[in-house]
Amino acid sequence: LQDRIDELSAAIDTQKLVLRDLMSKRSDAYEQLNLFVDPMARIPLELQSEIFVHCLAQSSTLGGTLTPDPTAPPVVFLAVSRLWRDIALATPGLWTGLRMKLPCTDNHVELCRIWMKRAPEHASFSLALNGKLVVGRSVRDLLAEFSNRLQRLTLIIATESGNYLEDRKIDLGLGVRFSLLKSLTICRANGANLDVLDCIHPLNAAPALLECNLRNLPYYRDAWTDIHPVVHSSLQQLQVGYPWPWPGPNADDGGLTQSSAQILRHLTLPALKALFLTQFDVEMVHFTAFLARSSAPLEFLYLSFQALDSEINLADCFQHMPSLKSLTLDGNGCFPVLSIVATSPHILPNLRHITL
Repeated sequence: LQDRIDELSAAIDTQKLVLRDLMSKRSDAYEQLNLFVDPMARIPLELQSEIFVHCLAQSSTLGGTLTPDPTAPPVVFLAVSRLWRDIALATPGLWTGLRMKLPCTDNHVELCRIWMKRAPEHASFSLALNGKLVVGRSVRDLLAEFSNRLQRLTLIIATESGNYLEDRKIDLGLGVRFSLLKSLTICRANGANLDVLDCIHPLNAAPALLECNLRNLPYYRDAWTDIHPVVHSSLQQLQVGYPWPWPGPNADDGGLTQSSAQILRHLTLPALKALFLTQFDVEMVHFTAFLARSSAPLEFLYLSFQALDSEINLADCFQHMPSLKSLTLDGNGCFPVLSIVATSPHILPNLRHITL
């Protein structure tokens, strides 16, 4: 009886191997059939890969970054067919952007780590962190591991406490140095009580930063007296205020006063070429001092305001912008600025475009 059992077990194992071989051959036959009946299968692999990359533009948010959603590209490509899975995994451009919702579990962090490892080392990687930035150890370890590969970072601050002192525990510095970071965006969501001047600290952790956008961030009049000035020698573009274009005086700012110029009091940007102030509520003495202190080769200036005080003299500002090539003014009162421009010999030699 034991010999009979062993004989039957061996026959079963043999039949399993035969069945597995038959199923593999049937799968290969299906693939060959698809070459004749499936239009996608007749497209060269390089073009299919390019199509997958273009699909990201239809589903991505927050500056081109994606969340690990199994129903959306690129993860959905992995479940369609073996061919699509192989193409998706062999297309590094599908994995160069990621959005993480915070707080998150350690399992989610590990999934994000696998995602980020699929991106080629030489490619620009974009990461967006969305939520309350009380970053746990697992997220810190992930950021530290890939900090030398990140070139675009977006921080979308959302808090729930409604308590200003509690919300200021948000760690925008993240405890990581981003040596190759080129673009940094920080914006406020859900009425978070985040002070705009808290956002100058991440600049110290990104010495190669070229572009910085600070959107929808309020300031507290008693909160900016103890901020240490920051000198950033590589920053070339700065946007402060509401998302451009500015939505106007009826925009919901959570009842908080906002001023684009307050942060300029604490910055020195000697390489600045483009400045966007999307709510121009400026103490002119501080704005002029920023321009004089930076001595930047400013080429593009965008100012948006509800109304420009006729007593404000922009002529002193223009004399610190001899390299200005493009000037955009948005709001009531921008036409009188033309007379100031026309009588400012400091900017006329290089000025090429004026937009009102």
